[in-house]
Amino acid sequence: MLSPSDALRATGRRRSLPSLRQLYDEYVMQRIENYKNSISREELLRLGGDAVEELQAATEDQFVLTQVLMADIVDQLIRKRLGIKSFRRWKEQFAK
Repeated sequence: MLSPSDALRATGRRRSLPSLRQLYDEYVMQRIENYKNSISREELLRLGGDAVEELQAATEDQFVLTQVLMADIVDQLIRKRLGIKSFRRWKEQFAK
């Protein structure tokens, strides 16, 4: 990863540093992807089934299912399984 000074020299322009929210979102996505890669395909499909159940419960009269929505719900389920802290709590720990 480039340091801020390396980025400045490489592009001639100053790049802003990522915000804490961006760092947190990247941290969460990395944890989720690592988890997905560590479990079996069958377990991942079971998570998908759990996501479908949550969608059906939330939209009893309307059932709209897209790949993006499914992926988001699976990620939320993984986030719960991993016990990933909220942004506020993560930020407090990160600041230390």
